[in-house]
Parts: sequence; structure tokens; C-alpha cells
Amino acid sequence: MSGGRTVKTVRRGPKLMVLAALMALVAALVLGACGGDSDSGGGESGDSSGGGGGSALNSPEAKEFLKYTGISEKAAAALEGQTFKLGAILPLTGAGAGFATEQQNGVLLAKAQMEEYLGLDVDYQVLDHKTGDPQAGAAAARQLGIDGFGTAVNSYYAVFGSTLPELQKYKILSIDPGGGTGNLLKGQEYFWGGRANTPDDAFPGLRYFKDTDSSVKRVALVDWDAGSEYYEPVEEHFKEEVAASGLTFAGAVHTKIGETDYSATISELRALDPDVIWLAIYGTEPGYFMKQYVSSGMTAQVVGSEFTPTGAKVAGNAYSDYIFVQDYFNFEEPTNPFAEFFLRTYQEHFGEKAEVFFEPNYYETVIVYAILAARIAEEGGDINSGELMNQKLEEDPEFASLYGGSASEAGTLAFDTETHDPSIRPVALFRATVPQELLAEWNIGGSDFKVVQK
Repeated sequence: MSGGRTVKTVRRGPKLMVLAALMALVAALVLGACGGDSDSGGGESGDSSGGGGGSALNSPEAKEFLKYTGISEKAAAALEGQTFKLGAILPLTGAGAGFATEQQNGVLLAKAQMEEYLGLDVDYQVLDHKTGDPQAGAAAARQLGIDGFGTAVNSYYAVFGSTLPELQKYKILSIDPGGGTGNLLKGQEYFWGGRANTPDDAFPGLRYFKDTDSSVKRVALVDWDAGSEYYEPVEEHFKEEVAASGLTFAGAVHTKIGETDYSATISELRALDPDVIWLAIYGTEPGYFMKQYVSSGMTAQVVGSEFTPTGAKVAGNAYSDYIFVQDYFNFEEPTNPFAEFFLRTYQEHFGEKAEVFFEPNYYETVIVYAILAARIAEEGGDINSGELMNQKLEEDPEFASLYGGSASEAGTLAFDTETHDPSIRPVALFRATVPQELLAEWNIGGSDFKVVQK
């Protein structure tokens, strides 16, 4: 493939749970924040597991894999020896180059298992969107289409929507398990979200304060200044949840993407006099905010929209006062045997434990592709047809999941065929202590909300 460079299996790094505006409005902000490398990046993975070496259907691990994914032995036999083209569009260069670490590890583990347990030869091509550069994102999607890929694991809300025209032109089934569909990309043909939407599905966490602390009255929001098309729907949803929780919206403060100096932001927040400050900023940004906030003299509780190891490293001890919301994958006590299988095989493959929710999210997305390929192969179809992949997803939008489930059965990832979002995904509020403390949990949309610890 053209323009390739080897991408080695990597560990630990920051992640950006991207919230996007319309491409034209966000592009200038993103490009300014990224600085950037003008190299096109991309290429094939350097993962050394190999492919096409026989289906290993006799091994206990392979039987586990087939059981949990629901792939039949007949379908596995139909897949054996075929080449499956797996594409990905990730931030390999620019300010967010480290954000793809856990994402790609999830992809690479699933790739290795598809080769070992299904006998597929997985042709993996990961291309660079240069940390949210819409032109790079569009170019990456276009290249995957030209090269005949029917799949594209996506990120940054499909790189601010810029990949959608190419995905639809070349009929590439794309899933974004890093940010979801956002507010602007719901129901778009060939594009699906693979997680709870950030930050909107986090906002039910406000109920925690309603139920546990009667002194909390006023809530402020800090979010990206990525154009009104981005922040207006986010703020509208936030206001709705504030009102539903019996609280008062104190106001919003907008910050630039990639900000590191929050002195002006903190001054604006001081004037709003909130009891809770909700951060809809990502990656290392909450770390920089908290490092400056703890010495400001303000006492409002800060709630973030994600936890990243690099954000925690920047914040240092300041994160002891930080609580946050994200998809709830229990790394210590997995809720189903498929999740246990993932954690065990992840540690065997990488030599380290999985510990950030991007790892299971991106693994699960590639498993969805494997299940769709199995459905197509069993009927004698082309497993590299994105059109067939999308059709099979719409016909049966339920898949095995690492989330939920029971002690004997895998969970269920069920997509809503109108919004293209998961209809089921556990979300939770944590305190960023070591170990982290679970405070509350709920499902997408705020259903089944429960306070776990005051």
C-alpha cells in the first residue's frame, strides 16, 4: 500500500474523547492547535502475530472466542484463509499523537485474534488524521476507499465530519468508539458510534449532587470554543439536565482546543460563583486546569468528562479533588466472561494490563467487524464489502459486548438504527483517587441511575 510506515504496538498515552463542530467551523481551531507535521503518515501495522496460519479452531481460546462472539464454526470455516481489509483513521502525528495508544492496542488485539482463531489474513492499514485535521481525515478515508477497504475504525467524531463524504462515496462502514456520533452526525449513512456520547451522556451525573449534597445549587460548564454548531447543542443538553436535577445553570465558559493556561477561565468562573464546575475538555487539558484550579482559592467541585493517565500526570496531586464520568468498564471485576477473556488475552498479548476504557471500546468495534464478516461469509458474500457490512448491521444490530452481561453470558451491544448510537452502555461517575472510587452509575440517556457511594 502507498505511503506506508510501520506502526508498532504501543502502550499508555493520552486519549481525546472528541467533541466536534461542523468541519468548516472547527478546522481553523484544530489546525491552529495542532501545529503540525506535514507528513501524511499512515501505513500498515507492525504487529507480528501473522495471519493466514490456520484457524486454530481446536484451541480452548479459539472455542472461547467463538462462544463469546457468537460466530459459528461454519462461519469460521468460511472465513478461514480469506483476506480481510481492516482500516483505521487515528491521530498518529500532531498534538494528539499519543491519544491513539490505547485505541490502537484494542484494534491490534482483535486483529491478532481474528488471525489466530478465525484463520483470517488481516490486511490492517492505519492512516493519520494529524490530530483532527479535516483535510487529513478526508484524505485518509479516500485512500482507504481507493485501496478497497470496506471498514474504517474512526475517531474524533469521524474527524469533525470530514470523513463522511468519502465513507459514503466508497461505501465504507465506519464506527467511532472514541467519541460516538456527537450531536451533529447521528443517523449518517455508513457512520455509527461505538460508545456513550461525550459529554452529553455524562450529564446525568449531575443527579449525584441532587441526591447527595443539598448545598449544591449552581453549576457552570467549561467547554470547547469550537463554533456555535458544536457548543450550543451541548449547552442546551447540559441546561436540560441541570434543570431536571433541580439545580441552576450559572453559565458557560468557552476555551480553545489545546489550552494549557486556564487563569482567564478560572477568573470567569469565579464571577459565576458555581458550586460545581463541569469540564467538557479532554486529554491533558483537565490536568492543566486542575493544577491551576487547586491554588485559586475556589471550592467548587470539578467534574470532568474523562480520565487520562497523561492528564493525571500533569495534574499530580491536584487530581485527588477531581471526579469524572466515562463509559464504565470494570477492569477489576469484569461483569461477563467475554470481558474476562479480553482482559486475560490483552495482558498475554501486550505484557501489561488493560486499564483505560478506550482499549475495550476499540477491541469491541473490531469484533463487530469480525461478526459482520462471519455473517457475510456464511452466506458466501464478499467480506470486504462495506455495503454488505452496513446492510448486515442494519438487519441485526446486536453484537456480543464486553460491557454488561452476566457471570455466564457476554453483554450486548445494541445499536439504534435511527441514531446509530448504542442503545445500551454503562456510564459511571468516579473519584480520581488511587484506586478510583465508583460514586454513581447509569445507562445511556440516564436510565437506571444509581448512587453507589456518597
